[in-house]
Amino acid sequence: MSALNKSDRMASLRQRLFEAAQTVFREPAGLLKHPYVHPGGPYGDNQWDWDSYGVLKAVSCMIDADPDRREYWRESLIRHGSGVLDNVVDWQGKDGSFPILMTPEDTDWFDSTKSSQENLAKPVYGLILQLLAEQGVSADRLLPWCEALDDYYGCYVDRQKHESGLYVWANDVAIGTDDDPTGYGRPPFSSASTLLNSFLYADLRAAQAVAELAGDSVRAKKWALQAQEIAEAVNSYCWDPRDGFFYTADANCSHRKTPHRHFGMLHENLEPFWKCLPLKILYWTGFLPMWSGLSLIHI
Repeated sequence: MSALNKSDRMASLRQRLFEAAQTVFREPAGLLKHPYVHPGGPYGDNQWDWDSYGVLKAVSCMIDADPDRREYWRESLIRHGSGVLDNVVDWQGKDGSFPILMTPEDTDWFDSTKSSQENLAKPVYGLILQLLAEQGVSADRLLPWCEALDDYYGCYVDRQKHESGLYVWANDVAIGTDDDPTGYGRPPFSSASTLLNSFLYADLRAAQAVAELAGDSVRAKKWALQAQEIAEAVNSYCWDPRDGFFYTADANCSHRKTPHRHFGMLHENLEPFWKCLPLKILYWTGFLPMWSGLSLIHI
């Protein structure tokens, strides 16, 4: 391929991406009072949790990849990324929860803010916040979002943190990994997913960096500790040294405390020393601890 031909192809690709981008940027509508992004395709008016991050991350990459439209991409990222955060904060639950899916007609399709038995939005909002901070959004704009994130992370602790230090799915609804046998069909609050824990770790670290930049040292230290606890738990309970792989863990383990009608407490002195057990199914989410940076060097 000649240099000229390659240049033409790159220009054509950038033009295609620019045209596609016009379909994912949405203006305020109905109950969504701020601009937002949608995943594309048939999901025209949907503000999903991690789809929003995926779109905004791609937009951030275009700032350098498309120098002729750099300011367009930057302004779009700031405007629509800010809107995504503002929309979830507008409809944040009293317990700090964020909704998974929002539309102009219904801001909480999966009842995340209404019931502690449902999943929270997947942890991507610290990552979105970091994208905005990288484009120079001011500290006075960042700090209110940090405050909302603090309540959101606290809700994860209250609702979905297991005694092992791992975080579990509340159920198998809207977990982002279709047909994942370590998540789908599992009992409630039993799947300590490598996806959930890796994203929560990465999100906390991103939010920590933003808080430090904005001068919020108290929250930065708090989030650093929460992230470190996740890293230690994942490396303790999800890493299999024989297989050299990270597995989602089954957190549905407990000490039998119901007495037998003749023998009394059968397991009184046999309390399990394990808090959870790996679900040994090779699944792509086992690579996410390395992506997030939480994995220790095991090999």
